Amino acid sequence: MHPVLKVIQQAKDEQWPFPQTLSRLRDAGVLYYRVTWEDDYKAVFQLTDDTRIEENHPEFNTKAASHYSEQAAKIALHEHQQGKTTYPQWLNDMGKAGVCAYRVDANMRTVTYFGIDSENYFVEEVPGE
Repeated sequence: MHPVLKVIQQAKDEQWPFPQTLSRLRDAGVLYYRVTWEDDYKAVFQLTDDTRIEENHPEFNTKAASHYSEQAAKIALHEHQQGKTTYPQWLNDMGKAGVCAYRVDANMRTVTYFGIDSENYFVEEVPGE
């Protein structure tokens, strides 16, 4: 198993907070990663050595609504950050808010959430170093 996938598995098993997971992914060489679920769930990690790692999870059967609500997405995000939802539940809630993807920049420590239309997005800063 690739070291990046080991970090992800350890983060799930030990239920790390996202800022810690992001720091460990960056330390493992992740520049950024993008998660999409418009068609099927896919995560693509871009590493510092130009390696790309792709992870698919067909069990995450989430669809994005055609209408975009930044407010609903931020509420879903806040509830997930407080531990009130599981990752699959959060994906579903984000999909209902019209979000179909997110991109995590490990160096800038930002997450950009995207709607189906390119003008629909918002950026969140992730605390930490």
